[in-house]
Amino acid sequence: RLHLPASGLPAPADLRALVDLRAAARGACPGFDERFFPLLKRCLLADGWLSAAERWVVLRIAYGGGQIDPAERRFLDDLRRSLPDPPPEFLAAYD
Repeated sequence: RLHLPASGLPAPADLRALVDLRAAARGACPGFDERFFPLLKRCLLADGWLSAAERWVVLRIAYGGGQIDPAERRFLDDLRRSLPDPPPEFLAAYD
C-alpha cells in the first residue's frame, strides 16, 4: 500500500504487476483496495474511454479470484458511472 502512488499514474509495468497481484489474490487488505481501485480507475480513464486492452484488465480483476468480491463490485459500479458512453462490451460484462 505504501508503494502505490497517491497521485499521478504508475509506470505501465508497475500497473500490470499490481493488476496481476490483485487478480490472483483470494482477498485483499481494505487499505490496498482503497488506494488500488482509484489508481486503476485513473489509469483506465486517463484518455476518457476504455480500449479493448483496458476492458481486458477490468475483466481480469473482476474474474481473477473466481468471483466478484464487494470491493470489485464497488469498483465496477464506480467505473460504470464514470463512463459517459460505455462500450457495449463493457456493459455486457458489467451486466
